[in-house]
Amino acid sequence: MNPTQIPVFIDDDRGLVSLKHFIGVLDSLQIIVTDVDRSRYGETRTKWSIAALEFGSARATIQAFPIAQKFAADTIAVVESVLHGLREIEDGASFPPEHFSQKALEAARNIGAKCGSHVSVSIGGGRITTKAASTIDQWTKPRDTTVDSIEGSIEAVSLRGVMKFSLYDEMDRKIDCFFPDHLKNRVKQCLGERVIVRGEVGISSLGRPVSIKVLELDVRRQKPFCIDDYIGIWNIPVSSEEYVRAIRDE
Repeated sequence: MNPTQIPVFIDDDRGLVSLKHFIGVLDSLQIIVTDVDRSRYGETRTKWSIAALEFGSARATIQAFPIAQKFAADTIAVVESVLHGLREIEDGASFPPEHFSQKALEAARNIGAKCGSHVSVSIGGGRITTKAASTIDQWTKPRDTTVDSIEGSIEAVSLRGVMKFSLYDEMDRKIDCFFPDHLKNRVKQCLGERVIVRGEVGISSLGRPVSIKVLELDVRRQKPFCIDDYIGIWNIPVSSEEYVRAIRDE
């Protein structure tokens, strides 16, 4: 197999695979490969294209291309990371694969959730089943709770059905926050702000916060800059005014 290619095959023993199902798997795989690339190198080094489609079946081959020739080896490494990570997930590993962020895990779970007794998915020659979704649930679903506060940024709010917003903490992990009706206007005001959320925090089996039943919500106030705070760090025995004059040679 070409080391820059990932074959994808979806089979439904009841007959034809729906277009929605096929595109859904490809969309999820696109999220995974793009996110693994960024997580591995801190930037995008690979672009992705469909190299082949087979008529009469739900088969496709996606191919990775380096955005610059100097990244050719990195492109192959990304493909290897993706395929190795998906195998680990399907095999029920105890911890998430390296370079798989929460976003990539959610996309992998979506692929596994599409499988069942009639539908099977193969990516890079390895099968993905509902076991993959179950493995990821073990890592991401709350297993214990504690009352605590978490700081982060609100980047998405949903007011349909159960009201919730997405909080991204300092490690860029997404935490689902469920809030009562009386906090709705407060949440709207805090959209895009850095906030401190206090409530019942759901903890995964990996010890990570994954959800919060919100009790309180406050905007994180930045302390005004004061040079005296920083002068104390270096134990400079002068006032801030004298220090500034000294470095200006006044």
